[in-house]
Amino acid sequence: MIKPNKDLLVFVCGRCGYESRKWLGRCPDCGEWDSLTEERRLTQNRAKKDITTPLSLAECSQTDTNRLQSLLKCCQMVESVILR
Repeated sequence: MIKPNKDLLVFVCGRCGYESRKWLGRCPDCGEWDSLTEERRLTQNRAKKDITTPLSLAECSQTDTNRLQSLLKCCQMVESVILR
């Protein structure tokens, strides 16, 4: 489900520009007291950015990959049985 854009609430220090998602009495960057003011910003809809379509197994390429050798002999035995 795609959610609509929402306002993002950000608190910005008037002295140094430090940004925080929560209000703080003292800026952790410059140490100024009561300098964070509330700002609202529009957020971008993240759901629309990276939409990819799934591929069927027939469309996937089969490439040989180099496998890492295990130091455990039992794992190498299982791998050799599976790959036969």
